[in-house]
Amino acid sequence: MHTHNYQQTPNARRAPSRGPANSWQARAIAAYQRNQPDEATLRHELTAALHALTGQAVAGDAIIVDLTGRAATARLDGALFRWADGGLHLIRPCAHCGHGAFSSPPLRDAEELGFVLSAWRPLHEDCRPFEADDIH
Repeated sequence: MHTHNYQQTPNARRAPSRGPANSWQARAIAAYQRNQPDEATLRHELTAALHALTGQAVAGDAIIVDLTGRAATARLDGALFRWADGGLHLIRPCAHCGHGAFSSPPLRDAEELGFVLSAWRPLHEDCRPFEADDIH
C-alpha cells in the first residue's frame, strides 16, 4: 500500500485564517481605534491651547486636521501652529534656506512662545547662515 504525503511549500497560497488565530489582531486594532482622537477633539485642543497661550480665537474652518497623524494645524497672524503629541508647537521653515518644516519644543507659556517667535532659528543639518567672518 502506498500513501502520499502532501506538504505545502513556502510559496503555497493559503486562505487567511478568520478564526481565533486572528482575534489578537482584532483586539489590537480595536484598542488602537478606541484611543484615536476624533476631528472635533483635535480642533478643540488646538483652539483651547492657542487661546490660553495667545488670547486669540481661531475659526474652526481655519483648522486643518490630520487624523492619521493625530494633529491639528492652524495659522494665526502669519504664525503656523500645530497641536500634536499632546502639545502646542510653532512650525517654522529653515532659517537659512526657507524650506522644510521644523517643529518647536512644546509651548507651555508666554515665555516659551516669546523665545520661539524671537530667537529660535531652526536649520537643516547642511544649512548654515552666511557670515562675513567665514570669508578668508
